[in-house]
Amino acid sequence: MSTQLKISCFGCGQKLDVSELEPFVKVPCPSCDTELIIPRPFDSYLLEERLDRTRMTTVYRAMDLALDREICVKVLNPEFARTAETASLFINEASMASAINHPNVVPIYTCGETEGQPYIVMQFMPRGGLDKYYLFNGPGLPEQDVCHWHLEAAKGLESAYNHGILHHDLRPSNILLDFDNNVKVADFGLARVICGNQPLVDRENGDECPVTAEEAAFISPERISTGREDVRGDIYSFGASIYFLLTGRPPFAGESAHEVINARFGGDPPPPREYRKDISPKLDELVSCMLAVYPRERPRSYREVVAELTSIVGDAPVPTVVIGDDAAGLPIAQPVGPPPAARAKVPPKSGRQKKVITLTQTKVQRLIQEPQAQTPAGSDRDLTYWLWRLIPLLLILSILLFVILVAADPSWSWYQNLLRPSL
Repeated sequence: MSTQLKISCFGCGQKLDVSELEPFVKVPCPSCDTELIIPRPFDSYLLEERLDRTRMTTVYRAMDLALDREICVKVLNPEFARTAETASLFINEASMASAINHPNVVPIYTCGETEGQPYIVMQFMPRGGLDKYYLFNGPGLPEQDVCHWHLEAAKGLESAYNHGILHHDLRPSNILLDFDNNVKVADFGLARVICGNQPLVDRENGDECPVTAEEAAFISPERISTGREDVRGDIYSFGASIYFLLTGRPPFAGESAHEVINARFGGDPPPPREYRKDISPKLDELVSCMLAVYPRERPRSYREVVAELTSIVGDAPVPTVVIGDDAAGLPIAQPVGPPPAARAKVPPKSGRQKKVITLTQTKVQRLIQEPQAQTPAGSDRDLTYWLWRLIPLLLILSILLFVILVAADPSWSWYQNLLRPSL
């Protein structure tokens, strides 16, 4: 038997029983025709919208019902959750990352398992990753903006390294922006859940650990060949992220992960200035150094990277993120629309209750096929609303008129004239 789920429409306040509908489908409100997303109950949270699905996890925008705040829930996909060792490693990596307390690291609120699915709860980052910024604005991003974002990210990565934590999966999609344009790094250590410390490719046997072409483009050479890397391996991936946002292409490209990996053995990538002449020589040298094939030729710590990026950024202003054609200049990568707390609000159990409308799939189809009449949405409700406010106003005006008449003629002759029958 399915769990009963009731929500309130954020357009008109109508309470709806959506227990029979599939999660995440979009349906019109029967009272005001506002489009609603059906949430899915998950432990003590409401999953409101599926944001992304990767090989390992599915990411949701959700509501924490206890604290009434918007959050992000990352759930391990069933094919990996079935293995107890993988599920345990997923939770352990999240627990370790939760120890990092830094303004440039996405905070992890909690982690656990429900319905056989391990999950992580973290801060929701509404503007998404830097890959979204590139997607909307294309190649040729301003050098100062790219340097500022990665300078802030490097500070968070340095703090994590001081806690003994490496990332192992640095790329633009894991460097995120919150609503106030603050840069934060997410997903520490999760790449190890699948491949652990095994080589990503065995050139003798031809075996490969499954990675996507996108992931392979940012992985260090030593992790590909040996499965192991130290902080300099993370610095390689970090440099590849800067390279991508500056030039619009990864250091090594290919149609598949196998092609990308094999391209590593053909030599160093072209320097960024080969694709963009306006890149400063100092930044070009830094990125090329970070992408050196041999770890000993790269910067030895994030402290060195922070120092170099700080000298490049100088006194440049903090970049204002503009994704798409948002007139206000404050766009969001994931369109959250109206306040999520209102969209998935669970109706209160006390106080005056509205009639609950039960939505079924058949009723939803009828609402879609037979749009409501062109009567203004919620007109009956609006009429009642104004009547309840006009009646007290009329009463106050009547009392005020009475006081004025008494003050003008205390003898009450006006009252006697009012009662005198007309001849």
